[in-house]
Amino acid sequence: MGFAANASFSAAFSGIPTTAVYLRSGYHLGNDGLGLVLGMLGLGIAVSELPWGLLTDRWGDRRVLLLGLLSTVAALAGLALFAAPFGAQVPHIATLALGLLLVGLLGGSVKGRAAAR
Repeated sequence: MGFAANASFSAAFSGIPTTAVYLRSGYHLGNDGLGLVLGMLGLGIAVSELPWGLLTDRWGDRRVLLLGLLSTVAALAGLALFAAPFGAQVPHIATLALGLLLVGLLGGSVKGRAAAR
């Protein structure tokens, strides 16, 4: 289960930055804005590693991985529904940054397994 969880979250963690050109044009971001929103994903992971690790010690691997991955899916779906540019409407950069921070915080459940050991 750990392998599948790692592969699933790696798709988001590595896949989102590969869309940087589209993020830049779709959200009208400069280099500084792009760096900020992409950095929020990594910040979320770094901040949540220890809490997820402690929760893993208490609840076990499977429960934490399922909770983390299902909530990450919900956060990604929320980003797709409410923070994606649509026509002339472009969400504020803070919406995208907070959404990616949330994805990192929730997806950190995969990385928290290593912090617990």
